[in-house]
Amino acid sequence: MIDDKPIMEQVHEYQNVVLEILAEGMVIDDAFQAAALIEKLPPSWKEYRNYLKHKKRDMSLEDLVVHIRIEESNRQKDKNDLVNEFSSKANLVEQNQLGKSENFQKFTRGKGPNKKFEKRENKFKKHDKVIAAVVSEVNLVNNISEWVLDTGATRHICTNRNLFLEYEEVNDGENVFLSDARTAKVAGKGKVILKLTSGKTLALNTVLHVPNMRRNLVSGSIAQ
Repeated sequence: MIDDKPIMEQVHEYQNVVLEILAEGMVIDDAFQAAALIEKLPPSWKEYRNYLKHKKRDMSLEDLVVHIRIEESNRQKDKNDLVNEFSSKANLVEQNQLGKSENFQKFTRGKGPNKKFEKRENKFKKHDKVIAAVVSEVNLVNNISEWVLDTGATRHICTNRNLFLEYEEVNDGENVFLSDARTAKVAGKGKVILKLTSGKTLALNTVLHVPNMRRNLVSGSIAQ
């Protein structure tokens, strides 16, 4: 199994293969069917696979599928919590910028019509999201421990070696390509645990360690 394909879709494919084999008259022990599926779980499910392998009681294939479905549902909820958290931070920045504009308007309103201000305010409202993005960028540059959700990123990227729970050095010359046509060297890859404000944690697997990046990126693909 692979991480780039929905887990339940792959589980159903496995079930179909088992049914085809059984239809041919072959006998496969139910516990063996479940054990084989556990071994096939994708890399990002490594910890869950180890957890299942150390369970004392064998599960049937049907029970295992139910467990996997529940685990996938929990993982998706954690991903949604992360996306909502990043969205809340982005909205906060945007609202702060709009608040400054509204306060300025209240301050000048009592002085009669101000065409120059109205023109400036309209221009601000037209580009408020762009301004918010710029403010976020500045904050991230000043604090590289911050993480940002990037819908254009295909991989998770971390600048700080100390944030990795598991780490493996990379010496094969791998690089990441930036939007301005520059490249940045990948020093290693591994696992990073994000702590959400909700108190939950989210495990990011196969995170690239790129020291020369200005910010830590969470790939937008986690929201899919």
